[in-house]
Amino acid sequence: MNEETIANNHAETLIPFFFLKIRKGRNYHIFNPVDNKEYVVYYAQYRIAEQCDGTHTLDEIASTVQRDFRMTKTEATTYVATFLNKMYKAGIVAWRDGKMTYETNYPPPSTVYWDITGLCNLKCTHCYYPDCRPHEKEFSTEEIKCALQEMSSYGIRWIIFSGGEPLLRRDFLEIASHAKSLDFKTISLATNGTLINHEIARQLKIMNLDVQVSIDGDIAEIHDTMRGVKGAFDHAIRGIKLLQEEGIDVSVCTVVTKLNIDRMPRILQLMQDLNVRNYLAQEVLTMGRGT
Repeated sequence: MNEETIANNHAETLIPFFFLKIRKGRNYHIFNPVDNKEYVVYYAQYRIAEQCDGTHTLDEIASTVQRDFRMTKTEATTYVATFLNKMYKAGIVAWRDGKMTYETNYPPPSTVYWDITGLCNLKCTHCYYPDCRPHEKEFSTEEIKCALQEMSSYGIRWIIFSGGEPLLRRDFLEIASHAKSLDFKTISLATNGTLINHEIARQLKIMNLDVQVSIDGDIAEIHDTMRGVKGAFDHAIRGIKLLQEEGIDVSVCTVVTKLNIDRMPRILQLMQDLNVRNYLAQEVLTMGRGT
């Protein structure tokens, strides 16, 4: 898709769509999700990207540039097409077949549930990952920070870190601290609880993170069978108590399977005994071992 193709052949049929936001500072910065870098753009280019919301054709954008920057129609069309072609090749701009309508112009999601690693210290029978290794090409610390900044600027309100086991990432507290510095309303951690110690519990409290721990049985035999590691139950219960000692209102989640469904009344009683006020049960996801 070259400049002439965009300008001459597709002005009426293809609509430029820029789904990210531009960060305004001393200059105008566009984040590129392909290489996780920011690029400075000129004011005229900012005005072009601003109109790439899926509702303005290339001709309409060029008309705005022609009017506001005193160009001829040919100059404006060429300028817009050249800039958008570079944005398209960089993976920043996409093209739609038609204009977005009010019904399809949805707001961004309010919540992102992010599995930041596939690495895990347990081997759950129901896990949707077939192994416990890191994801292929797993994001680095800086790549995660860039993605968090973009999510925040795009309007995401609630970020939930999961895995795998997110606490196996040595940079997790750094990641959580960075997320805390952004404009998220709520930051949560979904963990198996086995790695919680006094220091981690203290740090999570300092950052005011919501914490959800997985408990799949009322006794070690049931929980450890589902979690695939002996001792997982005792460590998870200890983690809950350490979090509570720091004043964190821990929530608990149970994955319901044929292995523990008959134990649900006893699990609920355990939640009462532990003074867990926020509890939920969920079904098995039919992926990975969950199939």
